[in-house]
Amino acid sequence: MKPFIAAAIVALALAACGDSGTSTSEAPEPNAGEAAKTETPAMTEKAETPEPMAEEEAKTETPAETPAAETPAAEAPAAEPPAAEEKAAEAPEPMDEPAAEADKPARTPSPAGAKVFLISPKDGDVIKGPVPVIFGVEGMEVVPAGTDQPNSGHHHLIIDGKVDDYNAPLPADEHHRHFGGGQTETAIGLPPGKHTLQDVFADKNHIPHDPPVESEVITITVEE
Repeated sequence: MKPFIAAAIVALALAACGDSGTSTSEAPEPNAGEAAKTETPAMTEKAETPEPMAEEEAKTETPAETPAAETPAAEAPAAEPPAAEEKAAEAPEPMDEPAAEADKPARTPSPAGAKVFLISPKDGDVIKGPVPVIFGVEGMEVVPAGTDQPNSGHHHLIIDGKVDDYNAPLPADEHHRHFGGGQTETAIGLPPGKHTLQDVFADKNHIPHDPPVESEVITITVEE
């Protein structure tokens, strides 16, 4: 009996030792879990730390680029001076017109009832060869051009034309014949066909009087 009891005691002892060894071997497992748990936040913090720094760098770089984009906007007003130069160049133009009008001589007044007319030819005449022209005047005196005398002037024959400007001297060309010598008659050659004639009296400067002293326009026909 004693050897059996002794063997049983040994078995119980061994069983007790086996339970303590099992618990001892399993103890490190929670420590590893805790170590993993402690390490995980450390890694998470390291991974998260660079991200705000990158955002801050991007924010610091953004203002640096903004002023560079604003530079052309500041240069925009430089394009305005040409407009001011154009206005300055255009300013003298309105002043030239009054100066030009001031240079024109004043028109000479004509007396009431004064008139001129064509004694020859008559309206509707048919003429061969040179056309004889005779001027008539009433209420004024015929004098050479340049004579400064009241109620006077000289004849101008308008051929196939009209007076364009009563405030300026009459031009001297094929449509405006001057008789500044004080002539009262002449003969003119005209090509075959219809022509219009008019007598216009003008002062010493070849400017029509105010009011104008002029004849009616007549039409004649010249034959070969």
